[in-house]
Amino acid sequence: MIALVRELQETVAEQDALIARQAEALGASGPPAAKPTRTTRPGLSPGGTSQVQPGPSAPGPSTTAMSSKTGPFAIVFDGGSLGNPGKGYGSFQISAPTGVLAHEKLNFGDRVTNNQAEYRTLIAALERLAADLGGDVAQTAVVVNGDSALVVNQVNGDWKVKHPDLAPLHRRAVELLGAFGKTDVRWHRRSNSVKVLGH
Repeated sequence: MIALVRELQETVAEQDALIARQAEALGASGPPAAKPTRTTRPGLSPGGTSQVQPGPSAPGPSTTAMSSKTGPFAIVFDGGSLGNPGKGYGSFQISAPTGVLAHEKLNFGDRVTNNQAEYRTLIAALERLAADLGGDVAQTAVVVNGDSALVVNQVNGDWKVKHPDLAPLHRRAVELLGAFGKTDVRWHRRSNSVKVLGH
C-alpha cells in the first residue's frame, strides 16, 4: 500500500511539472496550484457521447502517441455555458510526459447548465483517452485537473450529488475513472485552466 501511495505521489509530481511546462509554452509563468484529493477507483460501463471538434490553434490529436504507453497521462478540462442554462461548451487537453496529445473543443448545444457542461467535458476527455488506450487503460495512471469544485468533490465522493440532472453524468464520469489503473482527480484554480485551455 505504501508503495502504491508513493507511486501515485510521483505521478502527481510528474504531471504538475508537465502542466507547468505547458503553461510556460503558452506564455504563462509558474506552476499551477493544485489541491490534491483522494484517488477514485470505481467500475466501468458504456455511456453517452459529445460533439467534439479539434481546437483550431492546438496540436492535432495523436493516437499513436497515446498508445505508446508513455504515460502517466494528464487531463485538464473546463466547461461552461453562455447563460445558465444556455449554450454549452467545453474543452480539454490530454498530455503525457512527451507532450500534448490532444486539445479539443466541444459544443453541447442549448439549455445546458455550467455544471452539466463541466461534467460532459470531463466525460468526453476520459472517453477519448480510454478509447485511444484500448486494452492498456487498466494499466494506465491519469491525473485529472479541473476548476469545478463541484465536479471534483462529487467524483471523489466528498460531496453528494443532489441535482437529478447531474446524477447520470456523475455516474458516467465515475465509471470511466474506474477503468484506469490509478486516478487522481484534483481541483485547481481557474487561472490554470485558462493557461492551458485558453478560456
